[in-house]
Amino acid sequence: MLTGITFSLFAGILQGLYFLPFTLSRQWKWEHGWAAFSLFGMIILNWIMAAVFIPQIFNILSEAAFSEIAKLLLIGCCWGLGAVFFGLGMDKLGMALGYPVLMGLISSMGALVPFLVFHNDQVFTAKGFILIAGILLILTGIVLCSRAGVAKSDNSEKKQIERKQLMQGLTIAIAGGILSSLPNIGLAFSGTLIDFAKTKGVSPMFAGNVVWAPLLSFGGLVNIIYCLFLVRKNKNIQLFKSPATFRNSGLILVMSLFWISSFYLYGTGTFKLGSWGAIIGWPLFISTSIIIGNITGIIRKEWKGAPKKAFNYLFSGIITLVLAIIAIAISNSL
Repeated sequence: MLTGITFSLFAGILQGLYFLPFTLSRQWKWEHGWAAFSLFGMIILNWIMAAVFIPQIFNILSEAAFSEIAKLLLIGCCWGLGAVFFGLGMDKLGMALGYPVLMGLISSMGALVPFLVFHNDQVFTAKGFILIAGILLILTGIVLCSRAGVAKSDNSEKKQIERKQLMQGLTIAIAGGILSSLPNIGLAFSGTLIDFAKTKGVSPMFAGNVVWAPLLSFGGLVNIIYCLFLVRKNKNIQLFKSPATFRNSGLILVMSLFWISSFYLYGTGTFKLGSWGAIIGWPLFISTSIIIGNITGIIRKEWKGAPKKAFNYLFSGIITLVLAIIAIAISNSL
């Protein structure tokens, strides 16, 4: 259990840091950076990781039941749309506010759906109560961090513009958060494919990772298509040839490596957490990433000049998320 929790927490650290290189890129617009990330992280590095963890990956997917692949295709495409909203939400809200809203929704939805489907008989047990309490703490942390974002707006002439952008960003983030929880739901509902991978000689510890290659790749294609649509619409394809392209590509490559590594670490950690792995590990994974994302946003001075009330809300939200992690870990020990 300790190994599984450690893997989930370390995966969360990588997930919390992955967006930072994106914010350091220059000259490119959002669509250029996100297109490169979708190609590197969701497709190229994804398949490289899959081949490292599961050398039989191509044979497994070619011999698997069509219904299993079709299920991942549907989930992956819906998640891809969520990833687009995720990127837009982060762009509008910033790391310190966008991350808790998006990742909090991803955490709660990704844990609740498998729990209610596969373990509904445990809802009224001590284990179930503590797990639900942990998820409610996560949602409370989201509210506190969101209040911090509202309180961050000052009384300047830009206040109304900032509030309007905030509400637009929150709307996009909510849609992105719900759809972006689908990878964990896809993992939880792919037991047949994972068991098939085990029959092909894949170690049980790594078998869960067979889901990521097709699911995230299908989502990556949706993201690339949308980004290329924006590039064509905005007529700025020439930015791919800007002097900052080499620097930006390096940053996006680091971003992609952090992101995809976090999924494969998490997939391995779920095995160590047992039959409740996708339910317990997911909120641990996401809550850790929220905390790291918040801290990163503060270090980057996104909250410079914010009133004391905003910081009080923000730190209260972080503390609440830490308590949520503790509660979820306790639930898994019961």
